[in-house]
Amino acid sequence: MSLNYQVRFCLPPGENEESCLILTLFEVQQHMCQRLNVQIKDIDAVCRELNLNIIDGDKNKYDFRLYENGVAYDLEVFLLECIIKRDRKCLGGENEEIFRRIEAINYIAFILKSRLDELVNLDREFTEPKTDFEEVASNLRKIHTRIINSSFNVFGKQIQGMKTTISANRQLPL
Repeated sequence: MSLNYQVRFCLPPGENEESCLILTLFEVQQHMCQRLNVQIKDIDAVCRELNLNIIDGDKNKYDFRLYENGVAYDLEVFLLECIIKRDRKCLGGENEEIFRRIEAINYIAFILKSRLDELVNLDREFTEPKTDFEEVASNLRKIHTRIINSSFNVFGKQIQGMKTTISANRQLPL
């Protein structure tokens, strides 16, 4: 099989709208207790409530998909539901909902920063692909880097918009 044939199955960054980054439930949950102050029992309850199909109880076998420009509806819903469970004693209001969404987006960005660091390290290690496999892997790293960077860009704009909304809400007369 020639290099050109193998590389073609993996289109260049931005040319396949189905390209996505896979984040396992285990990977997502890994830092939730420390960074979001969410209890494992609440995470497990949300998994049941959302009917996440966790095969054999293995959280490495359930995937969330993140597409370009930060599109990750299932992941965002999962994180928001976990944060809402954590805050179940709070009455909540419009600003509290926005704060939760900002918290969820910041957590996704935290996970993506770790993944981006891994990609950068791999790019340093494999600067010049020598085999067909390394060429495909290099292309996949470029695709994942593009997905992450576009997500960071969109997340920044979303958070800025939400902060503007919070500021406007605080200035409204009661």
